[in-house]
Amino acid sequence: MVAPQAQPPCQAMASLTRAATSFLRTKQSGSTAATMSLEIYLVGNYSHDIGPLVRDAIDNGMVKELDLSISDDKIPKHCKDADMVQKARNVDGFLRAYPNMLPCITRLQLYNLRFAEGVYGMHHILFDCCKQLQHLSLENYDAGDCSLWQINVPDSSLRVLEIYSSCFKRIEVLCLPKLERLHWEVWMHTEARLRFGSVPSLKELFLVCDADLDVPEFSLCQLLNGATGIHTLTLNFQGEKLWIQQERKQLFRAAFNKLKKLCIYGVYVEFDGQ
Repeated sequence: MVAPQAQPPCQAMASLTRAATSFLRTKQSGSTAATMSLEIYLVGNYSHDIGPLVRDAIDNGMVKELDLSISDDKIPKHCKDADMVQKARNVDGFLRAYPNMLPCITRLQLYNLRFAEGVYGMHHILFDCCKQLQHLSLENYDAGDCSLWQINVPDSSLRVLEIYSSCFKRIEVLCLPKLERLHWEVWMHTEARLRFGSVPSLKELFLVCDADLDVPEFSLCQLLNGATGIHTLTLNFQGEKLWIQQERKQLFRAAFNKLKKLCIYGVYVEFDGQ
C-alpha cells in the first residue's frame, strides 16, 4: 500500500488514508494480512490518521510484518541541514507515537534525515527498537557532517544495508553477524572510510563513488580486512580517473580468498592498466 507517486505528497497521503481506512477497518478481527507494505509522507495531519490504523492492525494480529518507507519529495541536493534535522524529529516522533510498529518492521527506507542528537538517536531507533529489521535503506541520512557511525549489534537480524549520499566520515561495521549485502553509494569525503569487524555472513559489497584527483589512494585489502567471506565485489568509479596498483600477495589472498565475481564500472576511458 503506497502513496501514489504521481500526486503531490498531500494529495497522495489523502488517497492513501482513504484506501487504508477502507481496507483495514473492513477486515474482520482475526484475519491476517501477514506483511503490510506502506509508503508514507509525513505531511499535514495524515500521520495521525494512518498511525492509529496500522497500530490497531498490529494489535489485533492482522499485521505481523511491516515494510515501511517514509518518503520525501525533495532530492538530496535541495535539502538544507535544518530541513533534514526537522524531518528527523518528525520521523522520530511518528515512530515513538506508535511504538508497536517498531518490532514489526522488517524493511525500512528513510530519506533526507539528520539526527541532531548524534548517532545515538538513530542507532536507538534502527537497532534497539526494530528487532526484526532485515533490510535497511538510507538516502541522504546522517548524524551531522563528518560523523562517525559505529554499528555493533550482535543480536541484529539485518541482512541488507544500503546507504546513498551520506556525509558520514566513517562507517565502522563492528558486529552485524547476519549482514549479507552492503551497498554504499556516493560518500561526501575524499576517502571510502569503511571498516569491518565481525561480519561473517557478508557476501556482497557494492561501492559507488566518483574517483578524482582529490581522492587519496586506498588499499582494497585494508578496506576488506575483517570481511573475508566476500564473493561478489562491485566497484563503480563513475567514469573518473583511476589508477590501480598491485598489493602484496599475502594481503591480496587474505582479502579475496573467496571472491568469485569482480565488477568494475565507470572506469576512465583513457585508463592505463599497466
